[in-house]
Amino acid sequence: MKRLTKLSLMVLGMTALIGGNLNMTAQPSQAAKHKTTKKVKWHKGTPKALRGKYQTKHFGADLMSQYKIGPKSVWYWSSGMPVVTGSHVYYRSLGHHRYILRYNAHWVGGKGGEKNQKSSFHKIGKNFKASGDKMMFHPYK
Repeated sequence: MKRLTKLSLMVLGMTALIGGNLNMTAQPSQAAKHKTTKKVKWHKGTPKALRGKYQTKHFGADLMSQYKIGPKSVWYWSSGMPVVTGSHVYYRSLGHHRYILRYNAHWVGGKGGEKNQKSSFHKIGKNFKASGDKMMFHPYK
């Protein structure tokens, strides 16, 4: 009698394991495999760390570039090029002192502007580097 109950309990336990009622599997479930990531958030305006007036040192044939970054606008000028002004500014942080600015660029003279133009900046101390420019921008008054 004891042998019969042990055997029936063992068979019942095996069928429960095979049937998946106890949910004991060797692999983790699908929910545990996938990591959720944060949704990228665009913030309105410009980051306080980037605001101010910046320019490069004179290079080449007395050439230079300037950035003026306000709370809601971006202004860029490079020697021999028309001024690019940007409005409807949004920014996204990429990490420690790294930002992407997205804005509507308006050209004063020359070609038409560009909507949702993106530029990346890396703040290094009081200075910063802009994407597409090899020179370091320094603050000025």
